[in-house]
Amino acid sequence: MLNENDDFHNATREGLALFASYSPNTFFWYEDKSSAIQFQEQIILADHFYLTPLLPLLTGDGQFYVLALSQSHVGLLRGSRDTIQPVLVAELPESLSEAIGIEETEPQMQGRPAISGGPQTAVYGGYDPADAAKEHVNRFLHRVERAVYAAIGDSSAPLIVVALDYLYGMYQQINTYPHLVGERIALNADVLDEKELHQAAWALVDPIFNQHRSQALEKYHHLQNSTLVSNTPADILTAAYYGRVEALFVSLAAPPLYGRFTPETALLEVQKISRPYNANLFDLAAVQTVLHGGVVYYVTDLLDAHHPMAAIFRY
Repeated sequence: MLNENDDFHNATREGLALFASYSPNTFFWYEDKSSAIQFQEQIILADHFYLTPLLPLLTGDGQFYVLALSQSHVGLLRGSRDTIQPVLVAELPESLSEAIGIEETEPQMQGRPAISGGPQTAVYGGYDPADAAKEHVNRFLHRVERAVYAAIGDSSAPLIVVALDYLYGMYQQINTYPHLVGERIALNADVLDEKELHQAAWALVDPIFNQHRSQALEKYHHLQNSTLVSNTPADILTAAYYGRVEALFVSLAAPPLYGRFTPETALLEVQKISRPYNANLFDLAAVQTVLHGGVVYYVTDLLDAHHPMAAIFRY
């Protein structure tokens, strides 16, 4: 357990989440090594795990990836609004030389005679060292791309590449990750520290996150008075449990909404305070939305005290 773990007690961290239950081997702890999550210290006792403080990592403006790419160094980092940290990726080469090894080229002819229906003519150019170098870089980038996709291929987070022109152009051609940001950080990745990387990357992804949220809000308003949107908690919770929520909006200003919800009957009991037998209904709706592939947005507009959450339904 943690009381016997010296590394745990000696380490400094921004946050710590502990999850425990009566089930065998159900004790998990997560320290904040990926992104800073600001939350109040609290203990929650309920019949389910309380995940709301961790949801900013999974929301529509939660996280992004940065691929620092040069011939002498490769690194993948995961960032949020406030921090950025390296990600350990299996099979990701650290450099071009590590990816392809040190290869010795065979002696090449500078030219050779050719017979073309007349006097011998010297034809030169049977080998171009630049072609071999480009082939090495191409093989290197293919290894990088495969490793990156294996690590984040299931994610929908934006990926930003930090690279000079020629490397980025080649990488862009072989990339298969669908959320690669078209604009890159056109700097040498070798000379940037993590803080500079974060600042440059956030400047690119912040407009993307804002655009996604704005598009979702616009779609919500467009679908008003239809059955594809709702601000009724019972309807939203039912749809979330059955995978119908495409986007969930939760008010940042609203106090927690407590209650009990039975998915089978869509019965919702709203209660004034937290009890061991009830739940934060925002938490239930958000978790079920994320589990079924939906997106959660925390907003300051759209919602009011009487309607603290709203949703767009897939059908």
